[in-house]
Amino acid sequence: MDVEMDAIKEGVLYFSTDSEARVWESLVFSLTLKALMGFQIQEGRKLQRLNHPIEEIRDVVPKASLGSPDFFKLLAVREMLRLRTENPKEAQSWRSLIREPLDSYLENEDEASEGLALGQVGVPGNLYRLVQHRLKEDGPLLVHLCRVPSEKGLDAQNYKCAGCPQQIGPSLGTASLCELSGQYYCDSCHCGDTSIIIPSRMLHNWDLTQREVSKGMWLLAQVQQEPLLNLEQLNPDLEHHAEPMSQTHSLRQKLCLLEDYLHTCHKKLQERTGQHVYLLESSHLYSVMDLQQIAEGQYVNFLLTLMHVASNHVFHCDLCTQRNFICQICHANDIIFPFQCERTTRCTACKAVFHLSCKMLA
Repeated sequence: MDVEMDAIKEGVLYFSTDSEARVWESLVFSLTLKALMGFQIQEGRKLQRLNHPIEEIRDVVPKASLGSPDFFKLLAVREMLRLRTENPKEAQSWRSLIREPLDSYLENEDEASEGLALGQVGVPGNLYRLVQHRLKEDGPLLVHLCRVPSEKGLDAQNYKCAGCPQQIGPSLGTASLCELSGQYYCDSCHCGDTSIIIPSRMLHNWDLTQREVSKGMWLLAQVQQEPLLNLEQLNPDLEHHAEPMSQTHSLRQKLCLLEDYLHTCHKKLQERTGQHVYLLESSHLYSVMDLQQIAEGQYVNFLLTLMHVASNHVFHCDLCTQRNFICQICHANDIIFPFQCERTTRCTACKAVFHLSCKMLA
């Protein structure tokens, strides 16, 4: 059986054929710079069954909630794929390699439009959203969302304002530091009356201090609701050091478990999530607005409201309740669901759900 031409990687992956990820079938997946394809083997021949062009892939993220690090999820324009490998190392390899064609796609887009090489932004888990973003000409500023600024001094700027040709520095003109970019600006470009929490400092140091930024940082207002920040890539340990992030991450994980139900139900809560549909897709993606609301203590209440509405929907929906579980230890009549993390636990092997108390006593 021949390997596909131009294949970066080809091998067997297990593909879930049902919404509850209980039934899996093996397909030969082939990844090229143009597409991710899945083939069924019949009589020694490869019959194409799946084809997802790189430009239609939105994200590729771990899906440990299915039982182990062997699982990952690919979000495409047309559908969501649940995939499984033989071991966590192989899953990581596939996720990393799928992101490489995304980088290449972005570079090609950049050459064609003379825009920005968005692959340098530093959020590889969410590159497709950056491709879609309309502010390509201002793309170099996006890097400041996720990197703590490093002040290099006026000499690195040739004593010129970072926003205009005005000369600044001793005997030339006032130089004011923008705390978002780490660059210096003249009085016209930096009025000193705009102070914000710097997203990168919050992500990396849990620094909630408001700092002055230049007028050129209006970009933040344009992208503040875009989920451009992948916490898993930028600082996965933050939830262990900041209680608000720990609580937020826990609620986000529960919402992702709920998504497994809402994804297949026609009564989706899109009017509730609005522009926050990514909350149901990944527990790692955040927008600048999310970070601001976390700092202000508003975000958890927003997530709790979504959890209440979404879980109530599952409990009362004829379609969703058919996908309930019965504890396989006590066999009690009450139905349980995997997103009830306070009282249930899920077997990593068979995906059965148990009462947490029963599992601890078993």
